[in-house]
Amino acid sequence: MRARNRETVPDGTPRTNRRSMISGSVCAILTAHGATTGAIAELFRVDRTHHREHIAPLFRAEILRLLRNEFPRIVVLPKQPTPETRNRCLCPDMNAWDIAQRLWTHIMIQKETERPEGVRNPVKYTKEYRRSREECHAVPEEYLDCNDFTNWVCEYLDTYGVPMYMISIWARNPADGFRKWHILAACKLGHRDYVIVDNARNVTMWRGSLGAFVDEYDSSGVTEVPCGISRYEKPHYDCPASRYALQYLHAIGSEEDIEVVERRPKTGNLARTEGVGASPVGI
Repeated sequence: MRARNRETVPDGTPRTNRRSMISGSVCAILTAHGATTGAIAELFRVDRTHHREHIAPLFRAEILRLLRNEFPRIVVLPKQPTPETRNRCLCPDMNAWDIAQRLWTHIMIQKETERPEGVRNPVKYTKEYRRSREECHAVPEEYLDCNDFTNWVCEYLDTYGVPMYMISIWARNPADGFRKWHILAACKLGHRDYVIVDNARNVTMWRGSLGAFVDEYDSSGVTEVPCGISRYEKPHYDCPASRYALQYLHAIGSEEDIEVVERRPKTGNLARTEGVGASPVGI
């Protein structure tokens, strides 16, 4: 027999069935918890259905060709590190709390001094963080940030089966806030051998460690952000919350854990026809 919400005491006064109320409350809490957990799980969901136009192993010349097809004005820069920084391994701290602390300090400094420290509008920046390739095509380039270009490059090369990574750096001195916050796209061709794309304008063929690249990127001093190496994964729900969640979930603790792009021998006249065969890149 089903319990009723109200019972009658001997004097005829109705009273509430507390057990029924508690059961109802517990069910409501569990339902809300389940819905919240499900929603959070969806944020971490990766899109495994997006079309991969080319899944065969890629060689260096083909990656450059793909980049030039998408970004015709991109400039190739073959570079090597100095002996002093050559072997520093990029191993970011995995404590994301440091990011929250600097963000809070940055917001407070802005509020008290009314002076920009890099991220002039945190709400707008968060809302538009890492625009998709489709969104980037719809926005004039002067309105795109480094995170937009990085996501664009990663999403584009990912469709060709290239394992892409996002490298995040910021000022070494916490007092500098977010003035030097920067994100780059990178893939690994071999040991100490990287393709690094900066704002979809420059592609550096880097023959050294990622740690050395960061050390030499800005002479005034930058370093890796906590959780600053992250494997690109296309979100199932392409929204800022999901992009943040996946970037944190797929962060790795060392450049040694970056997946290497599979190679295949050069075929035909690909390098010569793309104008990279005679370059000093060493294809």
